[in-house]
Amino acid sequence: MKKLIGMSRKVLEVDLTTTSFSVYPVPDADIKMYLGGKGLGLKLIYDRITPSIDPLGKENIIAFMTGALLGTAAPCSSRFSAVTKTPLTGIMASSSCGGPFGENLKTAGWDGILIKGKSKNPVYLVVSSDGVEFKDAKEL
Repeated sequence: MKKLIGMSRKVLEVDLTTTSFSVYPVPDADIKMYLGGKGLGLKLIYDRITPSIDPLGKENIIAFMTGALLGTAAPCSSRFSAVTKTPLTGIMASSSCGGPFGENLKTAGWDGILIKGKSKNPVYLVVSSDGVEFKDAKEL
């Protein structure tokens, strides 16, 4: 099998309810089929939620996903996708986003982050190559 370049094959799964995270190793077949970014984000959410979940409930997931070309010199490659089930229509929605977040996520070694749950108190996430730290955000 030819080696896939541009993807770390790792996605962080963060649960705000339990303040825990795990690493999901993305199969090469999924990377080839969905190409990262929006496609892979939709696939990962589809596999994890049921159609009946409340889009505003803690079972919903928001995914921030990078693509295979992020960080290259390819035109328009400095983008990441935000994907979730939207309360407006009850179906999946995505947004193409710019800025340094996507490149920083990719540089830390992650192809994306899936976030679910509800924190008891305000928190923010510090993402590194080691995973996620949950920090108190009361002062923010």
